[in-house]
Amino acid sequence: MAAKAFLTEEEHAGIATHLESDAAKAVGLEYAKNSDGKYVLVVEGREGFSMENVTGLKSAVESSRAQLTEATDKLRLYGELDPTTVPDMKRKAAQFDELDPKAEAGKAKAKFDEWKGEFVESVKVQHAEAMAVVSADRDAMRTQLEQELIESQATQILARDDVKGNPVLLLPAIRNMTDTELKDGVMTVRVLNPLKPGQARIGKSGDPMELEELIVAELKGNEAYSGAFGASGGSGSGEGDKGAGAPGSTAKRSDMADKDKVLFIRKHGREAYRALPE
Repeated sequence: MAAKAFLTEEEHAGIATHLESDAAKAVGLEYAKNSDGKYVLVVEGREGFSMENVTGLKSAVESSRAQLTEATDKLRLYGELDPTTVPDMKRKAAQFDELDPKAEAGKAKAKFDEWKGEFVESVKVQHAEAMAVVSADRDAMRTQLEQELIESQATQILARDDVKGNPVLLLPAIRNMTDTELKDGVMTVRVLNPLKPGQARIGKSGDPMELEELIVAELKGNEAYSGAFGASGGSGSGEGDKGAGAPGSTAKRSDMADKDKVLFIRKHGREAYRALPE
């Protein structure tokens, strides 16, 4: 019969005399009472063998086995994922869980509006700078085109045999009396009204004055400009020149060539010219 691991109070009392025998003592048979009131067999350990209460150990083993099974089942859910990366993934997931989608959407929209505003303002500045250059170039080209158009048409009129005007003397005056007008994509020369700046001058026909009327009817017939057109008298040499260069001369205006009149007025003024005898 095998020795029991522990004895109850009654069992121990029943074999107490046997435990005191020489035979029992010879084999070291002994029971010691523990805190639970049980008589536990006293075993001396030998070569790794001993007797312990395995109840707790069994419970621990069963609990560990259950935990291992649960952990294994959970681990299968990760597939080929490295378990060591899970903590970092959980931390990042927690950060996303803390995000408020509406608040984050509001922040993103505000940032987008800020970037959009900066971009639009930058484009406006660049566009304004580019348009300033274009405007300056356009104004310069229009000014040049206006000048060439006026001079071209005026020169053609002055070169006619019935006009014979001097472009060098007349073009500066003609430019001051005219500008250009752009209508229906066509640029034309306009004679200006000296009494109403910016408005066209009306000709004899009741319509805006043409450049030809300005040159032929106005300038050529104007005493101040007559010297700049074809000569109507002598060359101005000889007796006719005597005294023509200075005030107080006895030269008559009627004897002076047109170009001499112009030269006299330029040199001495209109009052001196008027003081000359007829």
